[in-house]
Amino acid sequence: MTETGVFMESMKNPDEEGSFWSRFLAIRIGTERNYLDKSASAALKGIAILLMLFHHMYRKPSMFDKYGLSFAPFEQADVVDFAIVCKICVSIFAFISGYGLYLSYSKFDKAHKSSQDMLKWSAARYFKTIAGFQFVYILCVIFCSLMENWQDNPNPEYIQRIFFEDNKPIYGRFLMLIDFLGLANLFGTHMLCNAWWYMSAAVVYGVLTPYIYKYQKRRGMATTLILAFVIPRVLQIRSICSTNSILGFLFIFMIGMAFAKSSAAQRWICGGQMASIPAKICKFVGEIWLIHILNKLYVAMPEKKFWEIQWALLPTVVILFLCEFVVWLPIARSILSFIGKHATNIFLIHLFIKTIYFKSFIYDHENFLTGWTLLLVISLGVSVIIEGIKRIIRFDSGVKWIYSKILRIGDSAEKNEMKNEKTRETEKFKEKQSV
Repeated sequence: MTETGVFMESMKNPDEEGSFWSRFLAIRIGTERNYLDKSASAALKGIAILLMLFHHMYRKPSMFDKYGLSFAPFEQADVVDFAIVCKICVSIFAFISGYGLYLSYSKFDKAHKSSQDMLKWSAARYFKTIAGFQFVYILCVIFCSLMENWQDNPNPEYIQRIFFEDNKPIYGRFLMLIDFLGLANLFGTHMLCNAWWYMSAAVVYGVLTPYIYKYQKRRGMATTLILAFVIPRVLQIRSICSTNSILGFLFIFMIGMAFAKSSAAQRWICGGQMASIPAKICKFVGEIWLIHILNKLYVAMPEKKFWEIQWALLPTVVILFLCEFVVWLPIARSILSFIGKHATNIFLIHLFIKTIYFKSFIYDHENFLTGWTLLLVISLGVSVIIEGIKRIIRFDSGVKWIYSKILRIGDSAEKNEMKNEKTRETEKFKEKQSV
């Protein structure tokens, strides 16, 4: 059959595997527009960081009551409710992490199958995750120390009160070390900044990725997700319901892994983009309606009973909506991607500006959006400076070099062993030939 004949035959059988439409969809997904590529992920991080700033500023009236803010044209109660729902920023970060780590490890696993390789990858991932955090940690400690010389410092002896309140210098330094390693939330110890609880989650998710990957390869991703949903219920793990729980966001992390494996998001999003205009409008309205309903449920339902809706279902729908109707817009993607590239730094430093040292400067404005915008601009500016320092000292290059070295630990010995084995086989073959 000629190529034209194959084309016409596939047009007649649109549901057949390898048909024209499935191949066209694959082209849309693979080459024309990848809706969950690095640029889209950065844009999603940008949205998540905007939600995080809003959540940390307005989720409780006690945070801003004394400043007499105007919430026009909205009601204060509606703004507070929205700020509460902005907690899904954590879920968006966890989803992106699951998506990216799955793809990263799946490439590594093709040539590295042993348990030793799994440990190497986990160690390398831990280092890569924690290196940037530790760099900012050191800068924050220096900044806090310098602020002690400021006469109007609203938080004098800040580090002293967190780590050395009991006058136990050795124990205080030990607590700082745990925090510096990103493990404070995991062990329930003090943190220099309360927002840094997520660093423990990022560390745990990275370490668990190879093991979740291997398990889902044997049992299937559906079974893995079901177990992740059921086990906390059966064991009645109450800590999972805490707003700063590592386990609480593990489910959405695994949903991100599931989307990376099945390309479900790509099919859903690209299928919508190929639809007719009326179908797109219906899909847009339907998703907005669903987000509205889930948003109401988020506020109304107690987290300790329905945390899957708040931290998994709603964020997943929001992510799909954003990828399909927001992130692909060129201008939106450019702006959000720029913010997203600085998301980690903004996450790490913003509370020092908003809460610890310059609270009045951020909140004391007529309209609530002014403070939020100001916090974003200042945090973004500080992040640009941090990245500039990194470039000067070639920090990222050093991290990549050490990361690659960790992944190659033992490789030379393994190659030598394989070489020796081949030599032994060659010698045995020569002996047989001579006999």
